[in-house]
Amino acid sequence: MTSSSDVASPEVANIILQRQSEALNDAHTWLQAFLRDKSLSTKLCHDLELITEELLVNSLQHGLESTRGITLKAWIDRNYIYLEFNDHGPPFNPLDSDTPDITADLAVRQAGGLGIHVVKQLADQIEYHYQAEINCLRLRKALE
Repeated sequence: MTSSSDVASPEVANIILQRQSEALNDAHTWLQAFLRDKSLSTKLCHDLELITEELLVNSLQHGLESTRGITLKAWIDRNYIYLEFNDHGPPFNPLDSDTPDITADLAVRQAGGLGIHVVKQLADQIEYHYQAEINCLRLRKALE
């Protein structure tokens, strides 16, 4: 029988990104380093990179001109990989965003919302909470 104290805590990788032009490249390099040697499928790695890019670009474009950075975390347990995004600012729950009508004609389609839609489609589970002026979005994706 295994007790909870016998189970190793997952290694959590994190990075704090400044709101500047290099942030996306820094996040990509950090995530690739974390994923290296984890024996994950190419598709899973691509999905995680796309999720990270979409959420980071959204935070950089629509977040406040805060001097505080954006914190990204990643960890793996037995069956799942987790990504967590934390940024300072007013509450914004992307899960409340309307699903864009991707069947509408481009001339009448509203701009925006596709990135969040893609993230919702790629992640297995997404949780949001806001505490102490920090937006926290945690995603879970099954290991393939």
